[in-house]
Amino acid sequence: MDILHRRSARRAGRIALLAMVTSQLGAAPLAGSDATTCPIEGFLQEVEIDRGTMALVGYGQLQEVDQLFAPMRQRAGVYQVQVTRRADNLYETRDDGVFIRTRYCYQYSHGQTAFADWNGYAGSLTFR
Repeated sequence: MDILHRRSARRAGRIALLAMVTSQLGAAPLAGSDATTCPIEGFLQEVEIDRGTMALVGYGQLQEVDQLFAPMRQRAGVYQVQVTRRADNLYETRDDGVFIRTRYCYQYSHGQTAFADWNGYAGSLTFR
């Protein structure tokens, strides 16, 4: 098989794989006027802390901490989630205690269905 045929075969394989993934997602969001998409910076999990826990914030400012979050690894994939906005660029998923950190996201949400499309390093959160 020459190089041109190998490239065509690889390209056809990629298209078939994309079609298979798209058909399996079924309810995947489509970009449109009723969908809002925000970049995902990462996933966080809440760390249990005692009341009165303090943190150094800014330059030399000691402040009591209500909640503390740590980064967590999330496998690549497309996830359908129910999210509630907890703070600027912070959305809590229902039932599993995972928080999604976004960037430039102004979507108000309370138990709203969204799709988190994550490649392991970056992704997007699309609200329906």
